[in-house]
Amino acid sequence: MKSLIWALFLAFPAMSLAQTVTVGPPLPPPPGGSVGGGSPAIPYPDATLLQKDSQGNSIPMGGVYSEETIFFECMAPVNNVKLNIEIKHTSEYFDGTVTISSSSTGVNQMAFLSYEIPDIHPYKAHWQAWWEDATTGQVSPKVSFGNNQEIDADFHKGSIGEDGEIYREPFLFEGYPPDWIFANTSGSVQWYVDGSPSDAPGGAYHTTPFSMNYNNGTHFYDGLPTWGFAATPILNLGLVQNPVLKFWCNYETETSGSLKDHRYVSVHNDYVTIVYYDAQLYTDQGSCDGMGIWHQHSIPLESSWGEVRIRFTFDSIDKFNNMYAGWFIDDIEINGTTPPGLDSASLDQLDEQGSPIPVGSVVEGDSITFVGSVEVFNGYPVRLEIEFQRLGIAFTGEPSHVGGFFTGTAPLSVTLSDFSGGDYRWQARLADTEGTVSDWIEFGLNPTTDRDFHWLSIEEAPPEEVEEENPVPACSGSLSSRPVSLNIFILFWGFLLLLSVRNPQP
Repeated sequence: MKSLIWALFLAFPAMSLAQTVTVGPPLPPPPGGSVGGGSPAIPYPDATLLQKDSQGNSIPMGGVYSEETIFFECMAPVNNVKLNIEIKHTSEYFDGTVTISSSSTGVNQMAFLSYEIPDIHPYKAHWQAWWEDATTGQVSPKVSFGNNQEIDADFHKGSIGEDGEIYREPFLFEGYPPDWIFANTSGSVQWYVDGSPSDAPGGAYHTTPFSMNYNNGTHFYDGLPTWGFAATPILNLGLVQNPVLKFWCNYETETSGSLKDHRYVSVHNDYVTIVYYDAQLYTDQGSCDGMGIWHQHSIPLESSWGEVRIRFTFDSIDKFNNMYAGWFIDDIEINGTTPPGLDSASLDQLDEQGSPIPVGSVVEGDSITFVGSVEVFNGYPVRLEIEFQRLGIAFTGEPSHVGGFFTGTAPLSVTLSDFSGGDYRWQARLADTEGTVSDWIEFGLNPTTDRDFHWLSIEEAPPEEVEEENPVPACSGSLSSRPVSLNIFILFWGFLLLLSVRNPQP
């Protein structure tokens, strides 16, 4: 099968996957789509053609969709027609193959369809629809949904899936996975997605129905040394923290050691000119399990590498002893930890009674409590971290105080009572038990030159009034606030001092 596909590829070099095929004369697009091909006897799908979620809400063109099943609908223009829909990955072009089809529908009745989205991440799809007479097979013009380019997604899974997943490829479809790059020195021995050879030790796949494997359907011998690599689409490791590459591996080669039939995993930048990681896999004192045993590899990556391609490279080294099943890769995924999200609107400062302290106010109690709520929960226990600084001093990005770890989206708090008097500003963030943190968010919408609160120190507090038991009436004049005896004492000694100055001793 692989050799036949390779021969067809060589025989028709002009028919690349990147070609755009236009069927029939151009027709005016209806609202929400463009049209091409088909017979005008049955009107094409009109503006009632929609994509929806399980609750019946319309999904906008290009919308991110997280459910496992997506729904389509359109109102039939005539009797006895069914709605056909072709769904392709955005790197693939329409060929008129029906992906899903509705039951026969009457005029002005709604046709409904559902489609289970493949377990691939990210999954970016575009689709087209047309009516077909259920009896005669006559078809309407085809309508491509969305007034967008065909390389753009009509719907897609988000950049980050559950558990911080940024890529998953279980090889559900035979052939070449979308957006991968392949290079092979042999016309028959190649990287390809299928289930052959079926008699490979340990099986040709980890999970049904296929794996990506290097052979010609039987072995990797063609009379010469063979070499080839398969490279993933461009993947953005910067979307998550602590990314990890995981994949399942099986092999049958000349030896389980490192001298012959090399198997390498490498990580390159998007232009594959920089190598961030390169490792040979083998069993003897290496990282692979025994030959013929499916096993999982786990390779830590770096978020700072940004956009990368991951390569799987096989090299037979020589032309001898190559009558083996080759190398099998399955269930590739890259997961990381996503930052928790702090709800900026929930940040508040509370007094001892739990009442909000207005921005810029004076705090007269013994403590102040900072609170904030979790907006995005990533599955790990989180805590609130606070940094406060005196007004005029820049934030450092390092927490001054932290709270305890809690699970869920309940409000979090940090209570402090160790301030010295003065004007303060503060900011907050979330941190989880995996070391992942959210962005810092400054409290209040006030200018950075203004305080968030003023802590009243002991020195600033007004002194308590003490009532005297026997108050002495004050004399009139400037000394009226002193006791009488003290006034007389001061006058007496002042008079003596004045006499000594005026009449100095000889």
